[in-house]
Amino acid sequence: MSQETTDALEAAVRAHVADEGEGAYLTDWVLIAAGAMPEDPHSTTYITESSDGPIHHRTGLVRYLACRTDQLLTDDED
Repeated sequence: MSQETTDALEAAVRAHVADEGEGAYLTDWVLIAAGAMPEDPHSTTYITESSDGPIHHRTGLVRYLACRTDQLLTDDED
C-alpha cells in the first residue's frame, strides 16, 4: 500500500475511533478485505494491512473480531 493510501486510511480510522469512542484515540488497526478479479469474477483475492504496532496487538484485534463475529452469528435473540 502506498504511503499516501496508508495515511488516508489511518486518518479515517483515527477519526472514526474518536467519533464512535467518544474521544478515544487510535492505538492499532487491522484491515482485511476481499476483492474479485476482473478477469475472473468468481475468484477472490484477499488483502491484509495493519498498523506498525506490535504483532500481539494486531493478533489480538483479529482474534477479537473472530470471537465477536461468532457471537453475532450464534446470537439466539434474533
